[in-house]
Amino acid sequence: MTNTKNHPRIARLNVRVRLERPGTTEDELGGRSVNWHALGTFWAGIEPLAAGAEDAFWHDQPAGRLRARIWLRRHSTITPAPGMRLVEVQAGRAWHIETVVDPDGERRHVVCLCEARPL
Repeated sequence: MTNTKNHPRIARLNVRVRLERPGTTEDELGGRSVNWHALGTFWAGIEPLAAGAEDAFWHDQPAGRLRARIWLRRHSTITPAPGMRLVEVQAGRAWHIETVVDPDGERRHVVCLCEARPL
């Protein structure tokens, strides 16, 4: 039996995000730069996690670290992984993926624990 309290309602998946993976490019002097490659666009539910005074920020008030739990429907061929990032299409905020879990083992959703970082 499925534990429905761990699943977001469809209406909660209301933020459009783009999943990106990092890649590196070397220049002629031997330096490297990180490039991000889009893998797909999804509807997501973003739940900011409680922040302490040193972590408080949201939208345009960076003052530390912001973490969130981001819900996605599981895709058959594209799977988020630590080291990738989710970028909010409208807000342009980047969420770097730290952990990915299947909350109930049903393989319908994935939950990413993420930290907001500059693009």
